[in-house]
Amino acid sequence: MIVGTLAFCLLAGSALVVLRVMFNGASLGEYVSSLLNRKMRGRIEIATIDWPLSSVTTAVTGGWIPVTIRGVKVWDDSEPRRLILEVEELTARVDAHSFLFGNHDYVAEDVHVVGNARLLLREEKVREAYKLHPYDIKDYSILSAFRGRPTKQSFRAGIFASGGPVFDLRHIQIDDLTVDLELPDKETRGTFHHVTTRCDEV
Repeated sequence: MIVGTLAFCLLAGSALVVLRVMFNGASLGEYVSSLLNRKMRGRIEIATIDWPLSSVTTAVTGGWIPVTIRGVKVWDDSEPRRLILEVEELTARVDAHSFLFGNHDYVAEDVHVVGNARLLLREEKVREAYKLHPYDIKDYSILSAFRGRPTKQSFRAGIFASGGPVFDLRHIQIDDLTVDLELPDKETRGTFHHVTTRCDEV
C-alpha cells in the first residue's frame, strides 16, 4: 500500500515536471506560435510564455492562469512580409481549457502591455473572392494577418461549417504604443508616439 502510494506520487510528480518543462518558456512560445501559424494568413513569433507552477492544478481543472508573454512579433501576409506588430512584454490571465480543448480559442482578460510596443496600421484592399457585402472593400493589415487562410471553395451535399480560433480579449491596457499609420489611397502617412489606451472588450 505504502509502496503503491509512493510510486503514484513519484509518477504524478514526474508528470508535473514534464508538463512544466514542455509547456513553459520558449517551448510553449514555439508551440503556440506553430498552432497559430497553421491557420492565420500572417505569421507570428512568440519568444517565451511563462506561467507559475502554482497554476498546474488550474490547468487540469480549468480556470484562469496568469501568464507573462515576451518577444511577440507579427508579420502580414504580403510578399515580402512586413513586420506589423512588435511587443516586448505583456501579462494576462488566460482561460486554460478554452485554449487546450475544442477549437483552441484564445480567451484572456486583464491584458496589460508592459513594455514598448509598435504597430503598423496599414489600410489595404480586401482580397476576398467572396466579400461579405458590396461595400466590403477596405481592410487593415493587423486584422487580415489574424484571419484564417483562404480555403478552396467546394460544394457538396450536406452542411459543413468550420472556423479558426476565436480571440476574446477582455480589459486591455497599453501604456506605451507607437503607431505607424499608412493610408495609401489617401497618400497619408504618420507616426504617433506614446499612445496609451484601455479597452474593455475586443
